[in-house]
Amino acid sequence: MIRRWLPYLLVAIVFIVSVIFIFDRLDPPFNVLVSVFIILPLAILVRYVTQRLRPRDVIEETEEV
Repeated sequence: MIRRWLPYLLVAIVFIVSVIFIFDRLDPPFNVLVSVFIILPLAILVRYVTQRLRPRDVIEETEEV
């Protein structure tokens, strides 16, 4: 059970730490742009991880000859 939620937890931790770092260190015009460039790859990563962890809904049936 923990192994299933581990990728989500890691992505959430990286996201929170990166957003806090960005908004703390950078000036206002740049922090939004940099946060977008971090949020997009993380969103793609979350989508990939959720597709990999989703159980196979469709099982191919073999045709009898």
